[in-house]
Amino acid sequence: MILTRVGILSLRLLQSMKEVKKMAQKCFPLNDVDYLAEDLRLFHAGRTVGVMQVTGNDFHTVAGAGMQTIVGKGVAYLLTQIDGLGGVVYANTDNVVFNHDVADALFNRYDAIIIRYDKETNACALKLIKGTPSSEPTKYIPKRSETEYELVIKYVYI
Repeated sequence: MILTRVGILSLRLLQSMKEVKKMAQKCFPLNDVDYLAEDLRLFHAGRTVGVMQVTGNDFHTVAGAGMQTIVGKGVAYLLTQIDGLGGVVYANTDNVVFNHDVADALFNRYDAIIIRYDKETNACALKLIKGTPSSEPTKYIPKRSETEYELVIKYVYI
């Protein structure tokens, strides 16, 4: 059986996953050392949370057809826990179209377009959060907890 370099590395990673322990002192990259994702997140320690402006116009939003908002490409950095070190880099490589619900007949609202990191689902994605119609609408407050971290990209007044 012939194993490619990727196959060998994958096999080694699977075999060593049980052996990798949380390290109190961390340094990387070092040759022939296995790391957990939480260790590699330290690469971003000290980075400022927010949009990175890699494209110069990251997460640019425009109105689409009808009740749509289109979010463009972009890169952002989010923390993985509010009182910890490190985080995740989120990249959107194509336009994302969000369809807003029809406006309330009497009151306006603020919808929020956010990037949400969810530790429990091990995922990070753009999301649309529908606001609450009110005579004095308020903006969505992003979640910041041990399991979720959100970054607001845009508020849309509906």
